[in-house]
Amino acid sequence: MAQSPGWFVYSIEGQWSPPMQRRGGRHLQPGGAPMPRSPGNTKSVDDRIRAQVEIWRRQAYAPEEAERAEPAPVFLTLSRQFGCHAFALAEAVVRRIEVRTGEVFEIFDRKLLEEISGRRDVASRLIESLTERTRSEVEDWVVGLFSGAESEMSAYRRLARTVCAIATKGRCILIGRGSAVLTRDLPGGIHVRLVAPVEWRVRTLKLHPHPNVPAEREAVLRMDLERESFIRKYLGADVNDPTLYHLVLNNARLSIGRQAELILHLIETITTGAEPLGLE
Repeated sequence: MAQSPGWFVYSIEGQWSPPMQRRGGRHLQPGGAPMPRSPGNTKSVDDRIRAQVEIWRRQAYAPEEAERAEPAPVFLTLSRQFGCHAFALAEAVVRRIEVRTGEVFEIFDRKLLEEISGRRDVASRLIESLTERTRSEVEDWVVGLFSGAESEMSAYRRLARTVCAIATKGRCILIGRGSAVLTRDLPGGIHVRLVAPVEWRVRTLKLHPHPNVPAEREAVLRMDLERESFIRKYLGADVNDPTLYHLVLNNARLSIGRQAELILHLIETITTGAEPLGLE
């Protein structure tokens, strides 16, 4: 994967920085040790979006040349059952990619995706940064997904357009919001599903409480059902269908580091063609 020095990494606290100053959402001390987190390091969602808009503005000047330079860039989607460690895993993957290739992948979680899609000026800048051909492909794909859909889907249609546009630019990790289903036929995509027993996810919530969901079995199962219903309603797909993904990982069986290594190996295998991807 070629180096792309213009990419930024976002952390769940809303921080951002250029490559080599941060890894996986943490500032580094000399020698690579993580610096303690502090409220003074935190950036707002607006700051995160302004940084990304500036990148898209620069890319809009010569997108055709960028498209001719290399094939479809890689992007990763992480779909997960409620209570699985998607963001921590995304950060671990980002760190490893940067160390091994010098590239910095962006992480787009639900909050950031919804904020971008809900702001017309930001979404427009994203679309403008695409090549003319890619822009047309994204529009055609989204229209096809929601053909004949009722007006109440308009907000999710905007979100879908944002997700697909970001995916076509590559070098990013998209978490949730049906990203795996939305982008399943776009070139360059690698799709991973995270699962774990409900008891393990309840224990995880007790250690890392969610502000709106109690650490109870019924609450976790209810969140699973809501997510499944959301994707079934808007996209007509079953998020539990393993054939949607390149890889399904059990969060309870493997450490974050082991899972990140497996994903990195999958990315390297697919991008280099080192091994067959399946029977023809």
